[in-house]
Amino acid sequence: MNTDSNEQGIMGLPCGSVFDAPSTVQKAELGRVVDFKDGRKFMQVKAGGTILVAGIVSQPAASALLANKMAVAAIGATTVVITVAAVTLNQYADGYLHLTDDTGAGKTYKIRSNTASDTTITIELYEGLTVAIDATTDCILLPNLCNGVRAGIAAAKPCGVAVHAMASGEYGWVQICGVATVAVKTTTTLAAGKDVMAGADSGVLLATAGNPIVGTCLSAVDDYMAIDLKL
Repeated sequence: MNTDSNEQGIMGLPCGSVFDAPSTVQKAELGRVVDFKDGRKFMQVKAGGTILVAGIVSQPAASALLANKMAVAAIGATTVVITVAAVTLNQYADGYLHLTDDTGAGKTYKIRSNTASDTTITIELYEGLTVAIDATTDCILLPNLCNGVRAGIAAAKPCGVAVHAMASGEYGWVQICGVATVAVKTTTTLAAGKDVMAGADSGVLLATAGNPIVGTCLSAVDDYMAIDLKL
C-alpha cells in the first residue's frame, strides 16, 4: 500500500494518520505497516512502558524462558497450561509459544489468547499441537513484537523509532524504514555514512559496535540526526 507523504490521512487505515498523537484507542492492528512512496515505512505498536520523546528507538517486550513448567497435553490440543507468575490477560496474544527442550522441542505455535494469573495460565493456540508435551518440556513465551514496546537498548532487537512520545498502554506508530529524525548520543563518534545502533540511554543511537544496526547517518551530529532507517 502506497500513499504520498503530504496526504493528511493514510488510505487503507480505519481512520487517521501515522502522524496522529498516540491514543488508548487502537486504530489499526498491531504490526500493520504503512508504506510511503518515498521509502518510509511505519508500523502500529502498543507501548508497554513510557517512551518519553519522539525520535528514540523502541524494543519489544521481554520473553519468558520456562523450564519444566508445562502440563501434559496431547497431540491436537489447542490449549496448554503453564505454571508462571505475574501474567496479565492476553499479555501473549498473537505472540508465540516456542518449545525449546525435551519433549516436543523445536516446535512453534501462535498464541490466540491467555488467561491472567499469579500461579498458572491457560494458553489458547490458533492451531493444535503437532506433538505431545509433558512436564519435562521447556518453553519460551514470546509476546507479539509490537505489543508492549518500550525504549530500546543495545542488547535488544530494535523495532522502530517512535513518531511521538507514548505512555504505557497507548497505541501509536514507529518508523521502521526510510529517512527519519532520530535522537543520538552526541559524546560518541558519529558522522555521515556511519552505521548506528540503539544505545544504553533509553533508545538514543550511537556508533555500531556489533549490535543490531538501526540505520546509517546522513548528517552531521546534533542532539538528533538524519538517519536512513533499516529495520
